[in-house]
Amino acid sequence: MQPQVFERLELKYALDEHTAARVRRAIAPWVSPDRFNTVGGRAGYPIASLYLDTPGLAFHRAKLEGQSDRFKLRIRTYGPDGPAHMEIKRKVNQVVHKLRVTVPRETAQSAARGTLPPGFEEPGPARRVLERFQFLALRSGAEPKLTVCYDREAYQSTVDSYARVTFDRSITAAPTDPLDWNLYPGTAPLEWRYLDAGAKLPDGVTSVVMLELKCEPQMPLWMSRIIREHDLGRVGFSKYSSGIATCGVGLSQSQIVWRS
Repeated sequence: MQPQVFERLELKYALDEHTAARVRRAIAPWVSPDRFNTVGGRAGYPIASLYLDTPGLAFHRAKLEGQSDRFKLRIRTYGPDGPAHMEIKRKVNQVVHKLRVTVPRETAQSAARGTLPPGFEEPGPARRVLERFQFLALRSGAEPKLTVCYDREAYQSTVDSYARVTFDRSITAAPTDPLDWNLYPGTAPLEWRYLDAGAKLPDGVTSVVMLELKCEPQMPLWMSRIIREHDLGRVGFSKYSSGIATCGVGLSQSQIVWRS
């Protein structure tokens, strides 16, 4: 069992569906669809992320304050079945460092609380990542705060060692009780709110597609070309912090920062 380790740029853009279709056609020479793109006969796949934070929302506050070195803790799942992916997402200046380890879904809560699940008895890279997650969660007193769900359409580069393009739709969030470790909120009585900020786009568009370009710190030339030729304007958009603000969890401030 090997952990996943990423060091990358993550650039975000809010698009309408027409622009998203143009970008999809433009990236075709350099990418192929993610193997999970079609689930249940439709394009894309569902993502649910349970975010943990301190009782005082220290991780969210670090984002508000613009701290140059900050991190988030989340547990990600893909639909009602399958394992849980425990992630530490750290941002240092503009570079994102992500550590991810997979555990059986039913062990996610106990794993976050310091218990080693089956398969982690022996020392190794995966255990070290899990123990790092546990250390950060226990030291900070992190607990469930927010669940974010959306549908992702993803593509991976066929010409680079690492580059991905994703289109996220129907981005919603709901506050989560600190004692609720439900990893599949499809049947939970949560109050969902949309985070896609469609009102920020002109011409009566009511929903956006959130495009993310993910690559190693040196951006591929074809990505730069896509940005330039389609006149893409980067936005600052954190699903977690936007969800905290929109759902009124603890703090009333924090808005999406939209840049031209």
